[in-house]
Amino acid sequence: MKAKTLLIWIIILIIIGVIIGLYLWQKNQAEEGEIGLEDEAAIRLLIENFGQALQNVSLQAPQKIVAQSIEENYQDFVTPELLSLWQNDPSLALGRITSSPWPERIEIDDIQKIDENNYLVKGRIIEITSVEVIEGGAAAEREVEIIVEKVNGKRLINNIVTGEYK
Repeated sequence: MKAKTLLIWIIILIIIGVIIGLYLWQKNQAEEGEIGLEDEAAIRLLIENFGQALQNVSLQAPQKIVAQSIEENYQDFVTPELLSLWQNDPSLALGRITSSPWPERIEIDDIQKIDENNYLVKGRIIEITSVEVIEGGAAAEREVEIIVEKVNGKRLINNIVTGEYK
């Protein structure tokens, strides 16, 4: 009887040890660049919504109108510092450069955790014309790297670097 009780206690201790080990391993993975599902979902939603807003900002308009349009369309997606930078110099902002093609969305290729509050999103800005609206596809693509920062529990775009058109 004592041997069975001892065996049960040994099994219980092994199970507890495995659970603690798995917890610590998972915590270590999260600290080394793993992104949690909640963070990934929030970042994807942020980038997708921002990508859809790009077509609403015509960078061809006079600076005062562009600055107002940037604030109206981007204030929920970017940090106040980036918003101010773009309003003061719209040539640095993303938006509609010509009437056609226009930016339609951002497709995300990868999300990497930089540190506790910053993430690197790599993707492509997809531009379309009226032809692609009907037939699908893309008229042009441009690589983009986006830094997303967690500020007071909210994720905001802190910086954007675009590549050349393909």
